Amino acid sequence: MIASVMCMCEANTDRTKQQMLEADFIAYLDGFSPNIQEILDKFKFMKY
Repeated sequence: MIASVMCMCEANTDRTKQQMLEADFIAYLDGFSPNIQEILDKFKFMKY
């Protein structure tokens, strides 16, 4: 029982880390100039 609870906690932590990484990466990409934003849009780089 304790092992299954720990696995659930680890899964939640991994999911949270993934969500934070995704949010940070999107914020990073949003910091580029409008010209770079246009290039990213043309390549459909950011589908979220």
